[in-house]
Amino acid sequence: MALWEADPDVLAFIILIVTPLAALCRGADADHVHRTVRRIVIGIAQVDLAVGGTWLLASRLGMRPMGIQEPIGLLTAVHFHFAGFATAMIGAATLRFAERRGKHSWLTALVLMVAGLPFVVAAGFVISPAVKMAAALLFSVSVAGLAISLRAFGRRAENATARILLQVAAGAIFAGMVLSGTYAVADYLGSNALTIPQMARTHGILNAVGFCLPGLLGWLVESSRPLPGDSTQFVA
Repeated sequence: MALWEADPDVLAFIILIVTPLAALCRGADADHVHRTVRRIVIGIAQVDLAVGGTWLLASRLGMRPMGIQEPIGLLTAVHFHFAGFATAMIGAATLRFAERRGKHSWLTALVLMVAGLPFVVAAGFVISPAVKMAAALLFSVSVAGLAISLRAFGRRAENATARILLQVAAGAIFAGMVLSGTYAVADYLGSNALTIPQMARTHGILNAVGFCLPGLLGWLVESSRPLPGDSTQFVA
């Protein structure tokens, strides 16, 4: 039986994600759409920081919002800081770099998915195990797609240091998303093939140190020398 036949919430989730993206990609003014998407993604990243900080405070104060126990509360804070804020900012910077080369139509929808899906993953914890798994898998696939884009565009960076940092980030997150997707399926099936402590030691390190840090630094170094006539900064 297909997953969405077993749980209609999954089909609703897929429709919720795909329909706005399809409408957006058919916009008449493509350049305006891409600029707007970057602003939206950066706005989402700022929300990620606020949500992550709130969960971190709640975790340290021993609070249990919605009855969620530790270490899930602390991991939710980590999730919104790294999978949310940092990944969204890297996606926005990659899209900005791609815009300069006129190759970004498909990347727009991908970056929107990367920015929005962490909220759906978090919501899956209270909505449905099937939704949580579907969102985690889709998020893993979308970030893996971002890794491929990061590798391709990172090779074209003008700064040598930026090129190295972005290649490291692309390789690390691709491996991290393989682990993330495996964990999502294992967790849904009730398997202990990958535990939360194991994920923290592997996926967590790959994501935070291997991807977010060099990815953000790479685009920051590259954007420190904007092209003539380009007044857009790293965060705009």
